[in-house]
Amino acid sequence: MAEAMGAFFGRIAVKNGLCTEAQVEECLGIQRGAAEHRRIGEIFVERGYLSAEQVEKVLRAQKRSRALLAESLFGQIAVKEGLITSEQLAEALREQKERSLRVPVGTILVEKGYIGETEWRRVLRSQDRARKGETG
Repeated sequence: MAEAMGAFFGRIAVKNGLCTEAQVEECLGIQRGAAEHRRIGEIFVERGYLSAEQVEKVLRAQKRSRALLAESLFGQIAVKEGLITSEQLAEALREQKERSLRVPVGTILVEKGYIGETEWRRVLRSQDRARKGETG
């Protein structure tokens, strides 16, 4: 998992023009070869590829991206299970964006009366299983 997170960090850094793919591969190699776990951002700073401020910027983007992925998964599950329509999801996502992504899409769906708290919990359980790679 640490390597996957390191690769995710690297993709964001490259996408934002902060480093090259070769630098990411080098830092991931160092991380893989370390006797003890090392944070990928620390390796980038140590090698002089990123400043501490740039690492923080990437970490914030990484956190936002993970949150968006979770919200997307919640919505996909709710639609797939027939709890809401695609249109209701789109409406909730628009509202979430207006609220600067501070309110989870599931909360907005409950507030709007599109799903109840029981359905909300059921989707959260399905989302947790999906994240863990479980089925059913």
